[in-house]
Amino acid sequence: MRYYLIIASKTTIDAAKKESVHYSSFGFSPVILYDSIIKRYRVAIDSFGSRDTVLMKTKLEEVRAKYKKDAWIMKKRIGNG
Repeated sequence: MRYYLIIASKTTIDAAKKESVHYSSFGFSPVILYDSIIKRYRVAIDSFGSRDTVLMKTKLEEVRAKYKKDAWIMKKRIGNG
């Protein structure tokens, strides 16, 4: 399981790329994740390999205060498991 700090959710890849470029200018290395069930492109600006709730909560609060109030954490299963 991997946890992603999502800053945006867009309906087109072009809109997601634009959002990605925007957050790159702040020093982030965004990753675009496609959700085939709801057909949306999610822009993640950070990820976590374990559920370190203190670290995730701290980072999420920082991002919400400085960049985007409606950022959230999304968990995603990796691989075939």
